[in-house]
Amino acid sequence: MKAIKQQDFAGLPAANDGFIYPVEDGYWQDNNYLVTLDGTCNADRSKLGSYNFNLLNQAATQTSSSTQQLVLGDLGLGLVHGRVTDAATGAPIADATVTCEHQSYTSSSLCSGILGTNTEGAFAFNNVFFHDTDTIKITVQAAGYESQEISRSSFTVNDWKADIALKSAP
Repeated sequence: MKAIKQQDFAGLPAANDGFIYPVEDGYWQDNNYLVTLDGTCNADRSKLGSYNFNLLNQAATQTSSSTQQLVLGDLGLGLVHGRVTDAATGAPIADATVTCEHQSYTSSSLCSGILGTNTEGAFAFNNVFFHDTDTIKITVQAAGYESQEISRSSFTVNDWKADIALKSAP
């Protein structure tokens, strides 16, 4: 197996006396890897943002969503994920309904929508763009349990692991 390196791709921005680096774990879509890039020192800020790395032609192209200039406090694309369990037993709760609401003044890809948990009680909202001043609220409902709501304001990384334990309904 051959390691794929960033320098193997054409189309990346130059960083004189610095580095270009991913700001989060990207994600695969067919033969493409999508990730947000940032840079140090003298990197051209207008060339940073979301990139599509095509494995077939080894070319990196800036995606249309990256025309938005990165703003101080932007943390990049990330993940809101967790596990829903029974508070008394710790057992996973399958088919719980998880709702995500996201308030932001800069984020272009908000955490929003409704998901169901899998058999392990896990859920994940992918491709959420985080800013350090965002507020994200998760609401969980499951048959036979009291619904629960948690929220978080102020982020330092583009990942929120929100494990939730539900109490049985009275």
